[in-house]
Amino acid sequence: MNCPKCGLPVEPGTAFCTNCGQAINVQEQSPPPTSPAPAASAKPARSGRNMLPIIAVIAVVAVVAIAAIALALGGGGSKAGDDGITNSNSHLSMTVNSANGYLSTEPYAQADEGNLLVMIYANLTNRDSTSKWISPFYLKLTCSDDIAYETSMMVDTFDSTQLSKNEKMDMYAAFEIPEGVTPKALTYDDGTNSITVDLPSGFADLTLPVYVNLEVVSITDADSGYISFQPEEGNKFVNVTVKLTNLMGKLLDTEVYHFKLATADGQVHNPTIWVNPIIPDGLQPGAQATMVIPFEISVDTTPTQLQYNNFMSRTNVNI
Repeated sequence: MNCPKCGLPVEPGTAFCTNCGQAINVQEQSPPPTSPAPAASAKPARSGRNMLPIIAVIAVVAVVAIAAIALALGGGGSKAGDDGITNSNSHLSMTVNSANGYLSTEPYAQADEGNLLVMIYANLTNRDSTSKWISPFYLKLTCSDDIAYETSMMVDTFDSTQLSKNEKMDMYAAFEIPEGVTPKALTYDDGTNSITVDLPSGFADLTLPVYVNLEVVSITDADSGYISFQPEEGNKFVNVTVKLTNLMGKLLDTEVYHFKLATADGQVHNPTIWVNPIIPDGLQPGAQATMVIPFEISVDTTPTQLQYNNFMSRTNVNI
């Protein structure tokens, strides 16, 4: 150590500087402080019970993820929604909005006797990474008789088109099915990709629209007015007076051959050509007309039902 006054070195433990006599303040030197070694931290013991909540959360997340992947990749089943019944897979998504009985206003587009037309309204979404060619003739309607019916070519459908990735399009197509069966499932199958939407019981409304309202006013005996135009022996002429209302949005054809008369003896009669009918030349939309239809029937029977079939509307009126 050194003297604080003259700066010369002094011996440790000396009370005074031997050079200048300065008193030396002697203090006990303490070793420099050292940082204590960190104590080993005690790890809390983990019991199996404390791990259970974490494991449960992981399991729930895994189940949800697997369910989402399964739904995206492979058909989660038909599901009802506000807009109809939907099914999806990794390629397509299809929704059936409605299935209704359909009656065309064109004479050439009518179902065969004992059949009816069902119009299906749906939409299709392409979920593939590439575009798809969509056609109405890839659709089939399976009914309660387990027969798959193809798209009818008598009624206009949506146009075939190319559908891009994630693009959605509306579809409509008619199917001719037997009366008494009900639609059960709609399938779209282009040979590479297929999807089916199951339709619940009661989904389809097969009630046909009414285009004509018919009312029988009276039935009276008739005369041709000509001696040479007389009914066969045992028969007579009758005039059936009816009121006909056109409920279509187009001109109604009012031909006499649309009418037939059923009688109590089991016969169904066409109009007779020997008595002049009273028929207007067509009927405008919403208009009503009184018509007189003549028939030849047996004198021993009575009329029971007037039948009207103009290919667009079939109406029977009991008498």
